Amino acid sequence: LLVGIVAVAAVWALLIRPHSPPTPAGASSMRPCAIEVESLAAAASRISQAHSGGVVCLAPGRYTGSLVLAASHARYVKLEARGATVGAIDFASSAAHINVDGISSTAAATIGPGASFIKLSNSRLPGVVVQAGSHNLTISHDLLHGGDYGVVLNSENCAVSFGPVGCSTAGVLPAISNVVIEGN
Repeated sequence: LLVGIVAVAAVWALLIRPHSPPTPAGASSMRPCAIEVESLAAAASRISQAHSGGVVCLAPGRYTGSLVLAASHARYVKLEARGATVGAIDFASSAAHINVDGISSTAAATIGPGASFIKLSNSRLPGVVVQAGSHNLTISHDLLHGGDYGVVLNSENCAVSFGPVGCSTAGVLPAISNVVIEGN
């Protein structure tokens, strides 16, 4: 009888024991970077110098000013910024293949006209403004809070039927294309 009670107790403990969710394949609980920087200028510089596939970490802390990313890469370079808060984050028109993960910003992020292959994920910000001509963008699992909007796609073509009211037919901005907005 005692053996039966112990066996039932062991099974019961397995069923009700709290457990953490499994770590996704390829994921790590450690920061996957060899370079950690402690200023916005250093972060932008290191992202520009990084090799495709590289990871740069912005140390946790509060940074004043804007993080301006203008680098263009053949494959993604990641800025891991968990615990870092910046005044603003701007992806310049020349920005390409940049992945920013886990940043907090007190102002909306701006993705400049023509920026491409930009990923913004797991971040906290008041919104995201995407300018005309940008393409291949992923905005995922962000907490968009405290702003007047979530994601603004800023492009127009007044020459099309049923185009925006009140603009002239000269108002044509390049299209924004291939945008994924998910889990926000």
